[in-house]
Amino acid sequence: MYVCITEQVVWRREGAVHPLTIGLFTFISDSRVSVSHNDSTDMWCLTISDVLRDDDGTYQCQINSKEDQTNFYNVHLHVISKLSHIE
Repeated sequence: MYVCITEQVVWRREGAVHPLTIGLFTFISDSRVSVSHNDSTDMWCLTISDVLRDDDGTYQCQINSKEDQTNFYNVHLHVISKLSHIE
């Protein structure tokens, strides 16, 4: 999932007290969660690898701009099922 073009980006899960990430720093111990920033496009991406059913939910991207304006964007992750390999 991705969103965001601006100065500071905060990702949090809906209902969580603490953020998942602030800027390029991750604030949770789950190593599956990471954030990246592309300098040339100013695109910020939240990545959750090896997605689990428990990851299902709404995630919020908070963007703090230079003009002291804050915008919020919600992204809903709907986990259907884990892929299985059939031989």
